[in-house]
Amino acid sequence: MMAKYNDYLLAYEAVEKKVESAIQSQTCDAELLEALNKILKGLKENFDTIYADEEIIHETLVEKIKKQIAALENYKSVENVKR
Repeated sequence: MMAKYNDYLLAYEAVEKKVESAIQSQTCDAELLEALNKILKGLKENFDTIYADEEIIHETLVEKIKKQIAALENYKSVENVKR
């Protein structure tokens, strides 16, 4: 059970820096957005397998992912307006 959660955590950490870099360099990569959405979906689907003491960590991770998705989508919409 725990391994699955750790897989999502590692996947998120791998994507996190790329997202920050994409926002800083003002490039919105659809693949990053898709990766974050997949991780978020996986976390939501597997919430039942997460132990109670990890619930706070899980919720924090979900919130971080949601913020990054929002930041990327916001940047993407700003870019579309510019064009």
